Amino acid sequence: MLKLLAKVKKTRRLDSFRGEDGLLRSRVHCYVAIRSAARSTMKLPKGLKGKSVRVLRTYIHPWEIKPGDLIVLDTNESRAAVKKHVRTSVGKRAEVGFGSKNVTVGDFNSDGLKEYAIENAFLRSIISPDYGARILELWNLGTDKNELYGGNSYEPGGYIEIGGVEESLSRIGSPGDLWNASYKKRDVAGSDLGFEHNLKKKEGLKEVKSFFVLPDAPVFCQLSTFEYKPKKPKKKKGKIPETELEYVPRIFFAIGGKADHTNLFFIPTDERLVRSRYNAFPWWTRWGGGIWLWKKMWHAVKPGFVLLGNEMTNECMAVFVNPKELSYVWVGNDRWTPRLFLAHHPRKMKAKRSVDYGLAFSLGVGYDVTKNSLLMLSKGRKVKGGIPYAVIYRSLFKAGPRRAVFTFDGEIKTVELKKERMKGAGNIYYSSLLLEAEPGMVSVEIKTSKERLRASWRKNETTV
Repeated sequence: MLKLLAKVKKTRRLDSFRGEDGLLRSRVHCYVAIRSAARSTMKLPKGLKGKSVRVLRTYIHPWEIKPGDLIVLDTNESRAAVKKHVRTSVGKRAEVGFGSKNVTVGDFNSDGLKEYAIENAFLRSIISPDYGARILELWNLGTDKNELYGGNSYEPGGYIEIGGVEESLSRIGSPGDLWNASYKKRDVAGSDLGFEHNLKKKEGLKEVKSFFVLPDAPVFCQLSTFEYKPKKPKKKKGKIPETELEYVPRIFFAIGGKADHTNLFFIPTDERLVRSRYNAFPWWTRWGGGIWLWKKMWHAVKPGFVLLGNEMTNECMAVFVNPKELSYVWVGNDRWTPRLFLAHHPRKMKAKRSVDYGLAFSLGVGYDVTKNSLLMLSKGRKVKGGIPYAVIYRSLFKAGPRRAVFTFDGEIKTVELKKERMKGAGNIYYSSLLLEAEPGMVSVEIKTSKERLRASWRKNETTV
């Protein structure tokens, strides 16, 4: 949620008192006119500039608040100002049945700007076209928690971390080229939602972003396509210049809805499965080492996924990528916010060519992971006919399994697995089913000639 910058027009004193420290204070009503967003890189909703609101402030004598002073409204005051003066359609959750999906438009986070929601029975994604067409929120509907996180920290020069999933091209201009740019809606074949943006710092370079969700599984995909069409040089012998891309998506996350020490990450490498945790507060960190150390780590990815989990609830989010395109994976606690960087190899682009970068997410309530494979169990929200469950499987081994075995309170059910090719992010196997009543325990097992994986979930396990 944005914070607003306002100019004081007049004040009305309510009372004066001495605090516990003995200093004299006064409470005043400030009548202010909104000027802009508190940070220059954030956008002000249309129709809000110059509007008047009343806020309550307390100041210490002799630092009196006077007409002409500038003050920053907090998130609650800013939200109230947007609600009062900006006409926006409130974003509402759609009633999506099992095996279907839906796209809705509205102001889902009460910031006065329009967002898009894509959802099925398992997940709900909020996309903001005014902030880089980024995935702003990703809700696990089985637990009703947002697994992405807003950074809420500031960079020199006025940049604010909005959070979610943001993109960077490190060699092209300022971060605002992609992170905070306004994208225009456009139709993209084979997708549920699409946007485009012409980069200002690099002539002829355009990004087209498209989003797609599977109707019967908790899988959400993002495809970023860069098109390069520069103008021809004036000289006859002049060559059309090439350009180089260094694509780095940054993912801010808080599995289970909290960015604390219960957040875990699993990164498979050639040698082993790397496992570590995060801490939310500096005084919890043992700087001498141990499992409580909040680490910054660089890794090469082998099977093309990173698993982010929660120790207390077994909630999880998998990020699928193409391992051949990745240079390294960075995971750490920069500014005490859990975050994941996926740095791709530099790629040269010729004129009239395009380059694709794929990214896919899957949400679950249970998991089993090795350095070669990942098995996830997912649960959806209650829909007409019952409660949906799904299994997601990703492996380094080429020969994929054909079946998975579900167990519901002792009852066994075998399901056939489907194969889905996600452009730029590889293949996964999945299957889903609908149960009339919620069982006390659910487990799923996949057995191959190479390994055996099992994930489970118990009722009330995903509530901390």
